[in-house]
Amino acid sequence: MDLPTAFYIRDAELKNGVIVGQFAPKTGGEQFGLVLSKGSPLTACVTKAVDALRGNGSLKTITAKWLSGTVGAPVLK
Repeated sequence: MDLPTAFYIRDAELKNGVIVGQFAPKTGGEQFGLVLSKGSPLTACVTKAVDALRGNGSLKTITAKWLSGTVGAPVLK
């Protein structure tokens, strides 16, 4: 499973669960998405917000802080 899902399962569904590590990132990185109802009036606003975060570098900063080795899951060798 991906790392964010592993953290959720560890924290919300398991007792005494442990994440021992993560695989090295693939070239080009992972892709994440947001799910909205088909035809949602929020789609344009959400797209604009994510594009702005990506454009100003905030998305990369957020990813590094919350979805990287700094969250206690060392890269497995």
